[in-house]
Amino acid sequence: MTNKLLFDLELLPHPYAGDPSTRLEAWGRLVAYVITPNETIKLSEQEWNLDELAEWFIEHRTDLCNEGFPGFKNTSPPAADESLAQAIERSYATGESLEGDALEQWMDNVREPLRLYSERHSLSRALPGAGVPPIIIGCNREFGEISLYNQKDGSDTKPHLPGYYGEWSYSIDMEVFLRDLRQALQHFLADWSARSTDPAVHARANNLIAQLRDELADCCQKSRRVK
Repeated sequence: MTNKLLFDLELLPHPYAGDPSTRLEAWGRLVAYVITPNETIKLSEQEWNLDELAEWFIEHRTDLCNEGFPGFKNTSPPAADESLAQAIERSYATGESLEGDALEQWMDNVREPLRLYSERHSLSRALPGAGVPPIIIGCNREFGEISLYNQKDGSDTKPHLPGYYGEWSYSIDMEVFLRDLRQALQHFLADWSARSTDPAVHARANNLIAQLRDELADCCQKSRRVK
């Protein structure tokens, strides 16, 4: 039996429903679980407008399955026992002691590719502003993975958020995760539309659902399963 990553989505009343700027926000709860052969582990829980998660997923679902960790000058892909989240932290650390031209080259050759990779693979970029820890979802060599590497230090400002700090990594069946998340988002958005009488909400929900119906023709060209 392979590990399964599950995103449980629940539509909730918007806490700022009287604010006109929230009119097209689908507020909900996201709980992320990994289901192993022996147990179900809760990884993260957030409340936010989850239409942003749908937009992020539509844009990056192929990247989640097919994009490997970028190779850089002066750094390397994850080692055999290293998670994606650990590899990101290690790659950032290579620039800490650099100065002058070397730092400028690092900014162009390492930091910028890392920033772009994180936009496509970090759950915190899917829900900007929600206080999501830097959880990474992607392919570590041939296998799907979800991982976190976030060590607390004196400069951290979010000690009150449960689960924000820590270190863990799980191999997952990426194809199953992408299929299940697409279905979960479709159901969530359909529920949002059904509960609203606002034509603008119906239009936004239906537009996102239509994009989610597109087949993942280019996704998971290789088998992205657990070891």
